[in-house]
Amino acid sequence: MHERTISTWTTAATQPVAPLAHHRRDAGMTLTEVIVVTALLGLITTVLAGAIGVVIRSESGIVSTVAESHDIQQAVNYFHLDVQSGPHSPDAYKSSR
Repeated sequence: MHERTISTWTTAATQPVAPLAHHRRDAGMTLTEVIVVTALLGLITTVLAGAIGVVIRSESGIVSTVAESHDIQQAVNYFHLDVQSGPHSPDAYKSSR
């Protein structure tokens, strides 16, 4: 029988390529890597939660501001009916500066 040993392989360009070596790291992740990944995920989650909180608060603030604006507009529009006097057009409420 013919005994064959493979010490190097060759590529299409006939360049020698070392056989694949077995690394110790193939078993999994180190504790340091797990801690770093966990810390980064926590940091990203904290930043995103803060940004989402700002968006939610600003949307509710916009809704309440629009509601208050609508209430003020209604008060101005019906003021003359309540008092039975005063200007009858919205332009009359503008100040003359």
